[in-house]
Amino acid sequence: MKLISGFKILNKHKIQVFLMIILSGLLFSLFGSVLNSNQRQEKAKKEFDKTYGTVKLYKTGENLSAVDLDNYTDKSGKKGLENMCQFKQKLCQEKEFKFTTIGSQMLNIYNKKIPKKFLYSYDSKNPDATDVSFCITKHDKNTIYSVKSLQITDKFFEIFNISIAEGHRFSKDDFIYNDKNTIPVILGNDYKKYFKIGNTFDAEYMGTKRHYIVIGFLRDKSFFYDSSSCEMSSCNTYMIIPAITPATKTYFAKEIALDHTNGIISSKIGAKKTANIFEKHKKETGLTNYQIYVATDNKDDENILETYSSMTKEVTNQFKIILAALTLLAFTINVSVFLNMLRENDANFCIERLCGARQVDIDFEAFVPVFVVLLNGNLLGFLILITFNELTITYLYVQILIGFILIATCTIVHFYMKKLHLHHYIGGKE
Repeated sequence: MKLISGFKILNKHKIQVFLMIILSGLLFSLFGSVLNSNQRQEKAKKEFDKTYGTVKLYKTGENLSAVDLDNYTDKSGKKGLENMCQFKQKLCQEKEFKFTTIGSQMLNIYNKKIPKKFLYSYDSKNPDATDVSFCITKHDKNTIYSVKSLQITDKFFEIFNISIAEGHRFSKDDFIYNDKNTIPVILGNDYKKYFKIGNTFDAEYMGTKRHYIVIGFLRDKSFFYDSSSCEMSSCNTYMIIPAITPATKTYFAKEIALDHTNGIISSKIGAKKTANIFEKHKKETGLTNYQIYVATDNKDDENILETYSSMTKEVTNQFKIILAALTLLAFTINVSVFLNMLRENDANFCIERLCGARQVDIDFEAFVPVFVVLLNGNLLGFLILITFNELTITYLYVQILIGFILIATCTIVHFYMKKLHLHHYIGGKE
């Protein structure tokens, strides 16, 4: 009987109940979505800490003056090239830290249509304002597409915890340049729609046209430190080629060797010791007079990784604040609307009390709208998360939230019903 009376209250306030179910469903689905995001963020933070730990990254590069550049390219002869190659080799073989070249010269692909997002000037953060017209050119009946490319050494994969989703990594022989070999290329994950392993194409790198073959694809969500933007960037739209060690003593070889001093050192031994080892290798290879540097000016407790780490912690804290706000909002809205619905039925409750109804009967009747709204809101939230592929085990925490809201709301409703004043309806206080 009391169950029927409870449903009569619902029937009397159809619009309010409908809106409450919609609002509760949205709140619960949003709560579940925020929990999922927080879980992903925590997972990313753990992976970040596991990958880098106490490691600090230092940028390396060159800033040769016009005179030094002329001396190196035109006057140093084969000795200059040998010294530059030996210097990079010493950095790559250093046991105290890990070094990888990260060159970012464009790769000019011949007669193979490349989508806009892979082109060299494309800015994923501001795609509408990106001008890619100079990245598509015509030459001797050829259409040339200039794409984003990274030239790396083998430690690149280790430093940034990057793995191959399909295919294989570069071999040692792939890093040795000669005029006969086809150059292997590993593509970012977004290229999988347009290339397959074994596909070949012609492309020009730093003025020399060569033949390239696809040997693999990077896993999705692979990132590297982009020194040009000073942030971690996705590898998904890059072509990755080996930072080849020139085998021929040409001007082109010298340009390549110099460009490959641009890179990243991953070190646990501190800025001062890292810089000392770097300078020692410069001295041993006769490059002391050249402006080839490792950027260790920051304090040991500051480096390009810590900005990312602090941002991750900040985002995690923001999630916690959002969750607390959502909980308070869900509870407040539920209680206020339920009390307004019950207040409109005070007279009926008083009449039932005068007719001998027990407190527990009155409470049960008042609890029916609470149960119905929260149950249907829970179901709606469940369906919303399924629709957007956001349903995970974390939705169990939403059930705990609903349980707290249910208990707290029913407690408040109980005390509200218990304090109903009959004299307002029977004309006296006796």
